Amino acid sequence: MISFPPFRLDSVNEQLWRGKQLVPLQPKTFAVLRYLLERPQRLVTKDELLDALWAGVHVGEAVLKTHLREIRQALGDKVKAPRFIETVHRRGYRFIAAVHHSPAPAPSASPRSRPALASGVVGRHVELAWLHASLLRAEAGQRQIAFVTGEPGIGKTTLVKAFLEPLHGRSDLWLAWGQCIEPYGAGEAYLPVLEALRRLCRAPGGERVVEVLGRQAPSWLAQMPGLWEAADPEIRTAGATPARMLREIAEMLEALSEERLLVLWFEDLHLADYSTLDLIAYLARRSGPARLLVLGTYRPVEVLVRGHPLVAVEQDLLLHGQCAGLPLPYLVERAVGEYLDGRCPGHRFPPGLTPLIHQRTDGNPLFMVNVVDSLVERGAVHQVDGRWQLTVDLDEVGVEVPENVVRMIEREIDRLDPLEQRVLEAASVAGMEFSIAAVAAAVEEDLVRVEEMCTRLARRGQFLQLKGQVQWPDGTVAVRCGFVHGLYQEIAYERIGGARQARWHQRIGEREETGYGDRAGAIAPELAVHFERGRDYRRAVRYLRSAGENAVFRSAYREAIAHLTRALALLQKLPETPEVLAETVETRIALSPALIALKGAGSAEVEASYLSAWELVDRLGDESRRFPVLWGLWFVNYSRGRYVAAREAGQRLLEVAHRGDDAEQLLEAHHALWPTLSAMGEPAAAILHIEQGLVLDDRTRHASQPFLYGGHDPSVCCRYYLGLTRWLLGHPDRAVGALQDALHLVEERKHPLTTVNALWFNAWVHYQRGERETAAAIADRVIAMSAEHGFTGWPDAALSLTCVGPGQRLDTRALAELQGRLVSAWTGGAIWRQVFCLCALAEIHAERGRVEEALGALASIPDEVREAFYAPEIHRIAGELMLRRMPSATDDAERHFRTAIDLARARGESSLELRAATSLARVWQEQGKHEEARGLLAGVYRWFTEGFDTADLCAARSLLDEIS
Repeated sequence: MISFPPFRLDSVNEQLWRGKQLVPLQPKTFAVLRYLLERPQRLVTKDELLDALWAGVHVGEAVLKTHLREIRQALGDKVKAPRFIETVHRRGYRFIAAVHHSPAPAPSASPRSRPALASGVVGRHVELAWLHASLLRAEAGQRQIAFVTGEPGIGKTTLVKAFLEPLHGRSDLWLAWGQCIEPYGAGEAYLPVLEALRRLCRAPGGERVVEVLGRQAPSWLAQMPGLWEAADPEIRTAGATPARMLREIAEMLEALSEERLLVLWFEDLHLADYSTLDLIAYLARRSGPARLLVLGTYRPVEVLVRGHPLVAVEQDLLLHGQCAGLPLPYLVERAVGEYLDGRCPGHRFPPGLTPLIHQRTDGNPLFMVNVVDSLVERGAVHQVDGRWQLTVDLDEVGVEVPENVVRMIEREIDRLDPLEQRVLEAASVAGMEFSIAAVAAAVEEDLVRVEEMCTRLARRGQFLQLKGQVQWPDGTVAVRCGFVHGLYQEIAYERIGGARQARWHQRIGEREETGYGDRAGAIAPELAVHFERGRDYRRAVRYLRSAGENAVFRSAYREAIAHLTRALALLQKLPETPEVLAETVETRIALSPALIALKGAGSAEVEASYLSAWELVDRLGDESRRFPVLWGLWFVNYSRGRYVAAREAGQRLLEVAHRGDDAEQLLEAHHALWPTLSAMGEPAAAILHIEQGLVLDDRTRHASQPFLYGGHDPSVCCRYYLGLTRWLLGHPDRAVGALQDALHLVEERKHPLTTVNALWFNAWVHYQRGERETAAAIADRVIAMSAEHGFTGWPDAALSLTCVGPGQRLDTRALAELQGRLVSAWTGGAIWRQVFCLCALAEIHAERGRVEEALGALASIPDEVREAFYAPEIHRIAGELMLRRMPSATDDAERHFRTAIDLARARGESSLELRAATSLARVWQEQGKHEEARGLLAGVYRWFTEGFDTADLCAARSLLDEIS
């Protein structure tokens, strides 16, 4: 535990606390805070943090800043007046507050008193320390009665064994244990106590125990044949009352504890006879010192179900402070990772295996061990060349429930009465968490009766736990419950026959649909599951589509694809009626923006989805659905660089929108044309459509548009394209202004894909202005957000903005890999963006003196798009590369520069014309053609009215000064 008032950080459970309040932090944010706390008052550089916490993953400083911002928000810290974390400008961070490491329980003078962690025991450091503290108090003469509790498989026995293991063999300690056994009939009194005493008597030094027994507890020794032959023969006839038995054994144990520390462990006290419980209570209530530690383990559920008197005994002792309890929680995910490290040393498992096993077992140690053993037995995990590896893809790992675990849980279920079993099984159909109203509807029983039954199970901690109350929109109020463990739900569900499963799913779906009424969309995924498993496919499709659309709205694209793809599969099971075909079109329209976000608009999946929808629209003759499908086909053509087809589609969209006088459709038609014309090298024409978009934006502003057309917001898109076109047309300052407007609007909309788009365009404009550090910092944000949300295309595009100049991030091999990815993904995204990226890579190669690689980057741009977007720059860079390769090749270079100037001038791309003119003027200057050089460059330079502090205008001004 690390304290820095008023906060404390629990490293074992990965939690941050402020007093009794848990402060939520993301796992990686917690790791950053812990790393700084473990190095107080020391400068921790940004590179050190990135290397330590993101080893092998390319992320930039923007990711780090995001986590530091979350930490400061959690701590209430301020950057300019820090109490906890100080920022060292351009270098890193320093934790400046006083830090205290809470000490472990104070050990005795002997090192053998320190706690040890047995092999195979993970995630129990806190619990072991608790037990060790109890041992230390017992050593000091404070008698200790401690109960270790938890459900089957939680690791009670393993924990106690790990605690006792280092105590074996100590000459200053008596150690024994007794096992409680399921009784047949009344059971034998004091059975585990007698077993423990026998072990003590037969252990090294046991003759002393026999001697003390004979003197202090003769009636006990009389019950242990084989031990008392060597003692006083009169013991054979000894008799005793229950009170004398208790007094004798208590005095005998305390007498032993005067000579050595005495540790007794009674396992499975939920099976204990009443006399044993009387002894434990008697020992706890006796006054006076005793170097005695009594440990008891038991299952709380078993105690409650059986009505066992241990409940009353423990509650009374707790009330008087005469015992302590240690309930064992499930293991955290980190502990599962520790177990895998120990079970399979040196493994090369993918990072996702640990969370998968933890999710599957909820951190129950027995289930975890059995699951891993099962993976090994099935060959999914085994050693290859001496190293443990996962031999199947993570997505293919089926974490089966081991048979012994299934049998254990089924035995628990079988002990319920028939109605309880039926209710529990219906609850498993309702879900991991459920309203009891749904369960009552499934079994067609009175709600109050079912509620009482589930509440009774939950209060016993048996299978269920209470989750409060829930009220449905129709006014239904019922208790909400959840399964204690996911395996309980799964095994209860598997006990139900197929027909009964379907009937119960249908009833639950109908009851929840009625209960939620017109707000049923809020639980659409749940209803979709019930109706699909109830074989009501029409209603299942309706709710799957609703769930998919909701997921797109929240930018949860993977979930959206899963829901909508499933809906399409179910539609295939229905008769091919016009209604089903129309539903299929609507589902594909809803699916496509999610596919675009994750796979790119030019991907084969997106094109296939829109083409399928277009075919169905034609078959139906459905004009109402033609516009969004046509818009999708425009986007595919545009993204694949088929600009002529894209412009034709855009013009058709404009005609359809005008005929319908639909403002939203008009905005989307212009939305199709402004990027198309920009990509075709017609920025002035694109500006006209952008301006129309700005006007229409004021009339529409409908939040549904980003989720129907292309997955991003046209209101923001027209602003960042305004920035791009303004820069091309020679207005670098106004370009920045347009991008700032886009970013302000993004803050309002809070839509991740739109944000990534706006950030990338912002980085692009700063890159073109020569502000490379600013561009790289923004590009880092693009990379981080893309990684977080799974967006393709953007990380590589952003990475190309970070590698020019002194802040070179990629070595030769990494640069080649980046170029390969850009070329191989040519049809996966906006082609104009990849054209720019390859030009940027050519400049990077050139700066590093690798001219042939630079020419190779340019050559990888397909001929069909070489005269479209950025064509003047392609020619200019080619001319510069020719001069680098052979300084005498001025004729070829000049030809490229003249072509670049002519193209840029014809298009009105003044910024690109200035670059090309500067390159040609520099050649002419070196040839002594000063007048021609000055006349060419000055004519272009004089046109500009802003941006004189940007790199291109500064370079042109400097060259003009040299020529003069």
